[in-house]
This record gives sequence, C-alpha cells and structure tokens, in this order.
Amino acid sequence: YQRRVRGHKSDSVLCSKKDSDEVVCSFCSGNHRYKDCQLKKDHKLNAKCCSNCKTSKSKIDQLNATSHTSGSFQCPFYIMEKERVMARTAGAEELKNEYSQKARDFLARRRTH
Repeated sequence: YQRRVRGHKSDSVLCSKKDSDEVVCSFCSGNHRYKDCQLKKDHKLNAKCCSNCKTSKSKIDQLNATSHTSGSFQCPFYIMEKERVMARTAGAEELKNEYSQKARDFLARRRTH
C-alpha cells in the first residue's frame, strides 16, 4: 500500500505529496509493493513486519511489529482505526463495544507475554 494518513486515500488533499508517494509493503515494511514482495513469495513468515508499529513512538508497539502484518486484525493501529470508523457509524454502538472489549483483552494478553 502507499503510506498515508489513516482514513484517507492516497490521492486525498489531506495527505501530503511526500507521504502519498512513499510505497511500503504491507507484509514486510520494505520499500516495494506487496505484490512484488519476494519474502512473501518465498513464504518467509518470520519476515512479516507491521509498518504502523515499526514507525510507532511506542517501544512496545515497535517490539511487537514482527508479530503481524500491517493489515492484520492484531495490529493496535488497525484496531484503533476500526473503532474510530465504528464510532462514526450509526447503530454500531453495541458492535463497537463488543469489538473494543475483545481487542483490549487481546492486546492485554499480548503485552504481558
């Protein structure tokens, strides 16, 4: 995918030109497209790396970056974005609360290991 502000398309006026031109593999965080990732093609699952967590200010997120890919439901940034979208969706309060609790439980277990 192309790195961009969360919640915006790469051609949005809300995204800077510099950021929208930067290509980042969602599997290994390399400077290439996902479809061109040689590590993924070679089934090197230990090479997966979340670019969101890798560039995070949180040391815990940085340490856990290799436990998932950028599009994974295990990514705390993915979880936050999904909760943000659910909060803006009418009638999704119960679903959001259920999802948020499951996500918090998952992240708490992950951070204690």
